[in-house]
Amino acid sequence: MAQPPSRPVMARSVVRSIPFVVPTIFIGALGAGASTDAEFDTLQGFAEPTMFASTGAFPGVDVPKKHAVGPYLDVGAWCAAASSILVEYAIDRGALYRAPVPATVVPAGGFVNISGLRITGRFVRVTLTDGGAGGNVELAVLVRSI
Repeated sequence: MAQPPSRPVMARSVVRSIPFVVPTIFIGALGAGASTDAEFDTLQGFAEPTMFASTGAFPGVDVPKKHAVGPYLDVGAWCAAASSILVEYAIDRGALYRAPVPATVVPAGGFVNISGLRITGRFVRVTLTDGGAGGNVELAVLVRSI
């Protein structure tokens, strides 16, 4: 009979990721110049909490954000009136949202698809702002793992 190992043994096997997505979807009307947004916290509850700055206010509106796992961001938007989409990141609590690139224009009656952006901060916010005419919009913001 074989002797048990003297140290714990970790089984080795092929690991396959389990796809994970957290959506925020808005379908409705926006008034002239109005906006809607989606905010996510990509670390709270999923990463080692001692590694966070964790002090200070949440970026944006000072409330906890929707928890999401994944380094990728997808955005799809259709707007009856010309609008814009702004993607912003915040490194951690106590930091401000920063936009790495200017807002993306959504033409009137057009659809914009932004796919596979890397999330480079703990928090991510996507804001859809009506260009001034008001009208119906459809917005899907998804944080995904693969």
